[in-house]
Amino acid sequence: GKEIKVSQSTRSYVEDFWLMRKIYSEEKIEKAGIKKRFENNNLNQCIKEIEQEIVKK
Repeated sequence: GKEIKVSQSTRSYVEDFWLMRKIYSEEKIEKAGIKKRFENNNLNQCIKEIEQEIVKK
């Protein structure tokens, strides 16, 4: 096969990505009892939703 060369920054990004996937796996999230998730598509909206969730408790 042909060897594909990638930059060190790309390699680092990919390693970080897979490490985060391992740390925050669905199984671990479920085990921790986390039920609510927030999508950070809009920072201000996301913060507002988190604040509302905190106030509920």
